[in-house]
Amino acid sequence: MKPKQEYNLQSSTTRTSAGDVWLHAATGLIRYNLAEKKSYHYFSTRPDNAFGQAETIFSFHIDAGNIAWIGTANGLIRFDYKTGIAQTYDQIGNRKPGPIYSLAEDQQGRIWVGTQQQGIFYFDKRTRLFGTIESPSSSAQAINQY
Repeated sequence: MKPKQEYNLQSSTTRTSAGDVWLHAATGLIRYNLAEKKSYHYFSTRPDNAFGQAETIFSFHIDAGNIAWIGTANGLIRFDYKTGIAQTYDQIGNRKPGPIYSLAEDQQGRIWVGTQQQGIFYFDKRTRLFGTIESPSSSAQAINQY
């Protein structure tokens, strides 16, 4: 797998138990299947993009069920790459989440989401509901100021 110009700002790499290595960059995702020795591109502008329109990606997480969670400039994407089904969450209640810079999963299966504009919240995969932990006040420093 040779690096290409559009992926020169790689942000993270994740290896899954399913035998895939994921690389995420601001301009898309690459899934490299070790058994097949084949690359798949998602949410990119590449001509061989396998799924989704191009997204600006800030964070990425593969959960315990091998579902990809993608933090973008405009919200959260739940992507089941095996079935080709994606769900975009661009509203949390009546608010837009804005850029999502961090994603993590806890032992209860909740996806924790860190944003610059709306604070920290979580998505409960079982109930498919969001919960809010904190919201930045007008006097609080923005996350990017730390």
